[in-house]
Amino acid sequence: MNKPSPTQWPDDVLARYLTVGGAHVDITHTSRSGLVTSTCHGCKNTDDVFTDGSLDDPPEQEDAHVDRVLPDARDWAQAHADFCRTMPRPQAGR
Repeated sequence: MNKPSPTQWPDDVLARYLTVGGAHVDITHTSRSGLVTSTCHGCKNTDDVFTDGSLDDPPEQEDAHVDRVLPDARDWAQAHADFCRTMPRPQAGR
C-alpha cells in the first residue's frame, strides 16, 4: 500500500484520520462556532459535537470547551475511518 503524501493541513483542522479507502476524515473547529465537526472527505458524512461555550467566552475558556468534547470527535472519526471505503475524488491535472 502506498503511503499518502503529506499535505498542509488547513488552520482549523485539529486532527486528521486516513480511511481504509484513502480519504481523509478531518476534525475541525472554527473559532466561535460552538461546535467541533468531523468530516469525511470521501463519502461526505459528518458528525458535530457541540461545546457548551458561549460567544462571550475568552479564547482560553473556548479552548477548554473544545478539549472537553475532542475525545468524542476523535472516537467518531476513528470509527468512521476504520470502515469507510470511499476513495477520494482525483484532482484534475494530477
